[in-house]
Amino acid sequence: MLKKTLPLYFALMLTTQTALAASFDCSQARNWTEKAICSDKQLSDLDELLLASYKKAVAHSGDAVKYQQREWLKYTRNSCQDIDCLKAAYTQRLNELNRITASTTTTAPVSQGISGVYQRFIKNKPDPDTAEITLRELKGGKVYVQGSAIWQGGQAVHTGELDHTVLLNGNRLYYQEGDRDACALTIHLMPQGLKVTDDNMRCGGLNVSFDGNYRKIK
Repeated sequence: MLKKTLPLYFALMLTTQTALAASFDCSQARNWTEKAICSDKQLSDLDELLLASYKKAVAHSGDAVKYQQREWLKYTRNSCQDIDCLKAAYTQRLNELNRITASTTTTAPVSQGISGVYQRFIKNKPDPDTAEITLRELKGGKVYVQGSAIWQGGQAVHTGELDHTVLLNGNRLYYQEGDRDACALTIHLMPQGLKVTDDNMRCGGLNVSFDGNYRKIK
């Protein structure tokens, strides 16, 4: 394992610790998270293991893993404020990536926990701008997402569709079709249904959005 050199200002902060190898160049460590990884042997080892597992998962499942990884870095790893949190985050993510790599493609649902049809509601009533999402849970932590939404303004009617398989990340589905300019949104799995956020308004015609609260109807 090659050792890398930390900047002098950070090296002076360390007492008995030595800069360790990581998936990035420790001499370029820019924030507390990266510095912590470089200064802790177990974290550094986990970081390198994660890189290897990530590459395998990308080869197995493509762009969905890349999007999921960016979200994990931003909202999970970089939110940690202590070493224990970082180690737990890395361990959980390693398990997720390894599960993706070990999975086999299938169309058979593995459980009925989240599978079903969900309808958008507003103030306890079905949304007049109808939106429905169907989830079908697959093996390997994958979920097939199919949906339709309508926006009506005057005599104009615009529609939108979802039709893609994504990876389950805890209680979230980060839906993205193709590149970053394509349809994207986040589906949060809730005790009584779904909550959709971050619709980038590219999933259909003018003003069509899937954002909102959904109830499971069947």
